[in-house]
Amino acid sequence: MNISHRTTKSVLFKSEQTTVKESLIEAVARGADLGGANLRGADLRDADLGGADLRDANLGGARVTATQTATLLECLGIVIEEVDEVKP
Repeated sequence: MNISHRTTKSVLFKSEQTTVKESLIEAVARGADLGGANLRGADLRDADLGGADLRDANLGGARVTATQTATLLECLGIVIEEVDEVKP
């Protein structure tokens, strides 16, 4: 299974795994740069994505759990902070 760049189609990571999720887990574990990866429609539920560089990745239609959402946003460089409620 190859993980390719979404626009250039160049191979970012090669794996002997049979699913995108398994390949992504292996790539993250090995510290692969997955910036711009095409992960469209991938079932990523329960994959540990902590530390993955997914900037500019195509995640359209990818399936993730609610708890993975914050991790994915962080991987994409988006940090959500809680703020104190503003009273009028």
